Amino acid sequence: MSYFMKKKYSFPCSVLSDDAAASSIRSLCLSACVFRPTTTLGCMRRLNALSLFSVHITDEGLGHLLSKSFALQRLFIFRCNAITCLKIPSMLQQLKLLTIKLCEKLQVVEINAPRLSSFHFDGALVKISVVDPSPLRDVYFSSPRQSRMLSYARTRLPSITRNVRCLTLVSSDEDVNIPMLHSKFPRLKKLEIYIKRPQAVLSLISFLDASPALDSFILRVDANVLRPDSVVGGENAADDPRWKPECRHDCLRQVTIIGFCSEKNLVQFVIYIVENTPRLESITLDTTLWSGRRCDINGKSRKMKRSCDRMTEGCIAEAHRAVKVANRYIAGRVPSGVRFQVLEPCSQCHARTRSGWY
Repeated sequence: MSYFMKKKYSFPCSVLSDDAAASSIRSLCLSACVFRPTTTLGCMRRLNALSLFSVHITDEGLGHLLSKSFALQRLFIFRCNAITCLKIPSMLQQLKLLTIKLCEKLQVVEINAPRLSSFHFDGALVKISVVDPSPLRDVYFSSPRQSRMLSYARTRLPSITRNVRCLTLVSSDEDVNIPMLHSKFPRLKKLEIYIKRPQAVLSLISFLDASPALDSFILRVDANVLRPDSVVGGENAADDPRWKPECRHDCLRQVTIIGFCSEKNLVQFVIYIVENTPRLESITLDTTLWSGRRCDINGKSRKMKRSCDRMTEGCIAEAHRAVKVANRYIAGRVPSGVRFQVLEPCSQCHARTRSGWY
């Protein structure tokens, strides 16, 4: 229903009270309405996909709905602000994908689904427990401003991610020191981290040290604003006593940094990776913003997109400065057998900046 209705439409649960009708539904998507399931709800034995967008449903009502959805495989909950405690019961034997986004009043998530392999969470950090985390393979966490997402991920997530292969962390605004702990992500193969402040990159070594099996690392940095005193100047960018290696990353082969800039800590971080990753095969430094390059280095469109995202003249100037910094301080340290790429802004999409086209 329309989001702009003065009074939310109340979905007639009586439609689903008949077992024959309820059992015929394979996919159910409700948006911008009130939904009050009760014990009279029919058994939805064929329902495998459930999506709730801005639906007013209580903890009790959602419990009734899930208790009648034995075959559910995918559950998506978005802006359902009446939910405070989300419980995924063990009867959901087939549930594989759970996505929770921006549920403002949510405080607790309890997961007891025995086959859950993919868990995506976006919102304020809450208490999360997983009865059996061994099937989890893919975990995505994102949080709003001032949430200390990286600290949360480093201290809380290892207990539920011991078998995770792919981990994505999105930190909107965080500039903290992540603790170096003994806890590990022992089977993690791919790690992708988004950070708003390049100054926070120092703390990411904690994640690399905690991931002994890591094969691929992607870092996305928003370099829109740089302090003048934070960029690389005439000093030797490698001479910093803080960068004594804790350990070598023996399995890491591929590294990509999107939003690479001339910020000192970021340059130091790249040097650290180059000098402490013996099996490194390729490292790519993309100087465009983390929102995404849509053309390849030859200007050809990718994924049916016509152009790359816009960049201001200041960002383009910083990108060209970053290319010079990479060639001066990093290129000479890269071993001869490692493929090293520094990508400039797309010439096709950013060629007209002087005339006002960004």
